Amino acid sequence: MSDPGPRGIDHTPMEVLEKRANDARERGDTYLGTVDNILVQIGAFDQFAADVAHQLRHRIVYRSDGGRFARALVRASGDLQKIHTALLAMDTPFQGKVRLTAILFRRVDPHAVDRWVMGIRFFAPDFIDITEPVVVKASRTRVASAKCVQLERLLPWMHLVAKEIPGKRGKRIRGMIELADRLDCPKGLELWYYSRTLTLAYTTPPMWMGPKGRARMTEATGRKLPFDGEGWDGARRDQWRHYPFKWIVEHHAFQKPADASRMKIELLVYENEINATFVELNKRSAQTKPASSLGPRGDREYLSNEVADFIKHLGALTKDPNHLYSVFQRITDD
Repeated sequence: MSDPGPRGIDHTPMEVLEKRANDARERGDTYLGTVDNILVQIGAFDQFAADVAHQLRHRIVYRSDGGRFARALVRASGDLQKIHTALLAMDTPFQGKVRLTAILFRRVDPHAVDRWVMGIRFFAPDFIDITEPVVVKASRTRVASAKCVQLERLLPWMHLVAKEIPGKRGKRIRGMIELADRLDCPKGLELWYYSRTLTLAYTTPPMWMGPKGRARMTEATGRKLPFDGEGWDGARRDQWRHYPFKWIVEHHAFQKPADASRMKIELLVYENEINATFVELNKRSAQTKPASSLGPRGDREYLSNEVADFIKHLGALTKDPNHLYSVFQRITDD
């Protein structure tokens, strides 16, 4: 279908939207984010905003007032103006159509008719350098809601990808995905496992990693379990907790359809990190002795009390049906 030509550029007064937002705050509204990707021709800002509103006409009120409310709503966050200004301020002003990602925050309500779109944030994913200053400073609740929507969209892709992975690796990956699917979001996003690098460094016999080294590694939690925050193994730094599903959402949020080959590689990497950790720990457990068995000459291969506590903690996590480690407890290597 050909372009119908220039659209109206008039819009609802911004004061009306401000009052609407204030009323929402007083009600204590909560929101669920949904993501749309659109392609819009760059031109004068008023026409650009009008075209953006028209592209989103099936998501927000449009026909009943000729698009006036929609044209105001797309301007309200200021994102669209910043992106437009940055594109035209490039050394060679941008021409043609720009891809925009729109996150629409819809009011949560049991009645569909009252699930109004209350705000829209915009990004230009092909222009990271101009998108960064426009980063959404949304509440954690809003960000989590938007990520939950993406996780729900991506889980079917993960199931399809995992079906093609054979053997016990495939079973473990499918178990991880099924767990994320079973848990209510954001719990699925928050599924985590301990860094393989830090776990193996922490459990290294004292000849290499003594009490002082372990204390440095676990400063973020005051040496208390469960560990979190940044750790250091003497050579490099890493985060104690890795979040596979949160990372997958961040990597694939703006890809429609999802990149199945990349997703498969990521799932295999995460599975290997967890399984290889347990394989190595099992080898070490067969070679070490508890601290109580330490002889008078000392034994560099003894298992210190703090390491024993950590191993016990890992064992408890394998019995937690809501933790990723439980999948690896059920499906072990031969």
